[in-house]
Amino acid sequence: MTDQDRLHGATHLECTGTGEKVESEKLIGLSAAGKPLFARYDLDRITSSFTRESVTCRSADLWRYQEVLPVRSRASQIRLGEGWTPLIDAHRTADRMGIRRVWVKDEGQNPTGSFKDRGLCLAVSRALELGAEEIALPSAGNAGSAAAAYAAAAGLRAH
Repeated sequence: MTDQDRLHGATHLECTGTGEKVESEKLIGLSAAGKPLFARYDLDRITSSFTRESVTCRSADLWRYQEVLPVRSRASQIRLGEGWTPLIDAHRTADRMGIRRVWVKDEGQNPTGSFKDRGLCLAVSRALELGAEEIALPSAGNAGSAAAAYAAAAGLRAH
C-alpha cells in the first residue's frame, strides 16, 4: 500500500443497478448495464488519518476531506476556491415555520456561483488523474459552466 492509498479510502466503483464491482483506475462513464457508478470506500483503512482533529487543521475547502474523495494524487487536485461556503442562519424563516432553526448554505459563493462546482471539481480532477484529455457532459446551465471552468484550469478540452 502506497502513502497515497493510505490517504484514500476508495476501493472500487459499484453499479447502482446490478451491484457489479467495477475497476476504478480507468476512465469509464456508465456501467455495462448503462447505470451510474458509485464509489465505494474502505473506511477502516483511513481511520488513523481521517479524524476530527486532522480534518479541522486542514485547508478550508472541500479537499480537507481527501480520504473520502475520489482523487488520489494531490497533483491532480484542481483548486479554484470551491467549498467552504457559508451557512446562513435564516431565523425569520425558522420563526415563520414554527421551528427552532433553519440554516441556508450559500453555494453562490463557489467559483462559478453554483453547487455544481463541488461535483465538477472532483470529476475533472479525477479525469485528469486518469489521463483524460477532454471531458463531455450534457448541460443546459450550471453544470456546463462548472465543467468549462474546471476543465480550463486542468488544461482539458470541454464539450
